[in-house]
Amino acid sequence: MPLKTSEEYLESIKRPLNLYMFGEKVREFWNHPIIKPSIN
Repeated sequence: MPLKTSEEYLESIKRPLNLYMFGEKVREFWNHPIIKPSIN
């Protein structure tokens, strides 16, 4: 499997998840201000 670009990686993780943070549902975790630094 070849390495992915950053754009390809972000597209590959965009899928519906049942994710809650601090009691609130996180719909787009890749854009969440707390989670985003861990992804980039």
